[in-house]
Amino acid sequence: MMKFKYARNVLALAVVGALAGGCGGSDSDTEPPTTPEYAQKVVGSVSFNGAVAGASVCADLNFNASCDGDEPDAISDAEGAFTLEWQSLEATPDYQLVAELPQAASVAVIAPLAMTPKSAALAGAPTRAPGSAAVSPPPVTERLLARKEHGGIINPLTDIEVRRLEGADTADAIAISARLKLLLPTIFGVDAQNPYAVSAAETGTQAFTDALALLNHIEALIDGQLSEALAAEEVLFVSQTLLQSLAGEAGMSMTDWLATDPLNLRYRVSDVLKNLGYITSPIDERLMWDQDWALLAKNEAEDDGESHLFNLMTVGDKVFAELRAGSIESSLLVTVSDGVVSRTELGGEALASECWNTELSQWIGPNGADGYEVPEPITLDNRLTRVYEGTYVPVVMTVDKFSADDSEFQTLIAALPAPLKLSSISWPDTIYRLQYQQTGDVLCRSEGALSHGFDTPAAEIDSVAIIEALWRYEFDDGAYQLIDENRFIIKSEVVAGQDMTYEWSLQTALNGAPMLHIEVVEGLPPELVGLDDGEYWLLEQGSLYEVDLNRSFDSRALNWLWLSYDASFSPTLRAHLNGL
Repeated sequence: MMKFKYARNVLALAVVGALAGGCGGSDSDTEPPTTPEYAQKVVGSVSFNGAVAGASVCADLNFNASCDGDEPDAISDAEGAFTLEWQSLEATPDYQLVAELPQAASVAVIAPLAMTPKSAALAGAPTRAPGSAAVSPPPVTERLLARKEHGGIINPLTDIEVRRLEGADTADAIAISARLKLLLPTIFGVDAQNPYAVSAAETGTQAFTDALALLNHIEALIDGQLSEALAAEEVLFVSQTLLQSLAGEAGMSMTDWLATDPLNLRYRVSDVLKNLGYITSPIDERLMWDQDWALLAKNEAEDDGESHLFNLMTVGDKVFAELRAGSIESSLLVTVSDGVVSRTELGGEALASECWNTELSQWIGPNGADGYEVPEPITLDNRLTRVYEGTYVPVVMTVDKFSADDSEFQTLIAALPAPLKLSSISWPDTIYRLQYQQTGDVLCRSEGALSHGFDTPAAEIDSVAIIEALWRYEFDDGAYQLIDENRFIIKSEVVAGQDMTYEWSLQTALNGAPMLHIEVVEGLPPELVGLDDGEYWLLEQGSLYEVDLNRSFDSRALNWLWLSYDASFSPTLRAHLNGL
């Protein structure tokens, strides 16, 4: 019985084994379970200055902001439309859209301009080596990005959103998205409910392209200096109307104006960033700040021994340079003639003077006068507007601020007269080029100025009466020669063997009194021709009083250079000039 039972069990096992083999074969032939796939489809459009045809569009599955060969792609048609289709292992895969623009579309962007070196002393800004250039953005927009939440819409606004959200954590991303949705409608004039659903036609309007050009420019100006994601949008939100008016005042289109790298735009951007609490010093080293104006105000003062200026004028082949190195005793006059440098120490004290105030009809000196209040100086951008002392005549000082290693400053210095060897000096970190414009004539008289008795009525003035009053010794000796009604020679005044010929005219001074103008018309040294404006004598109360007529001028038209700097540089410059 036991053998039979064993045999039956062996048979049962054999039958089971045979059945198992017939049903499925060996384990090596078993197929793995099937993984389900999900069909994905995105129907959208690309717009940038209108619909973009020929854009290469892809679903960027690995978020590297480019279209890789294994990612689903398509080409946009003439209307900017495209369709992407692919199979995904996930029902709702994560991706962003990338549209690589054809060159015909990308070059339509106005390139944000490269920055000059910036100040690193900004709130929260990284330290930048002095004189190093900031990183410039790409010259053109070559691709646009969009989040998948916009359902296939790709345009400059979706691209802005992606770039602003880059690197933000979840909480920050929510806040940035919410704020951006409030800013974009005002800046670009698009629908407030869904600003990203802007039509192709809207992206091609002048208002939209101007706003985008402004935003790109502002973004370039503050590139790398601030950590706030929406700083450029915040600035444009506040200042857009003003910036548009500045372009209009310049008589230029927005893109042409931006191409000039307008300095007043940089000032407005700095002002807004300061008011928003983003910065405590300017975004660009070229911009004037409070401490710059304070230094220049001190350097210009001539009555406290703290004047630090270097000015240079070229007249023909002659060069005249003046160094104000603190006290008057430290001042220096340098002349270059035929390559030869000569120096003269300047000394003496500046005489007090008073000037005629036309509006108040009185002479006003350093101590002022009843009814005269000095208008407050006005600073706007890199310009300081004041009045000539004692008057209401505006004097505008425009400042160009340089670093010593700025190429523009190096070019400026290299162009100065070679005998002065100014390019061999180690200039300070900050230099100011000053340009002055006096918008009206000013009549002044100095304390202790010369005066001569003169009883001749204005209607009877002639050359003889003038010579008798002003050249008394030559008149008594007969050492003069009358040329014609208004010209004469003083025989004792000879330069290089040539007599000095004077010409006079009778004018009406700013205060209404008769005024003689006497100038040399022949015999003046060549280097002084065009530089000497002659003498002015005011006829009042039976006397001739010497006065100064400070005519309106613009230093830019006179080949006249003014430089200023920190006072610590004056001894270096003085030693250099003395060593020539």
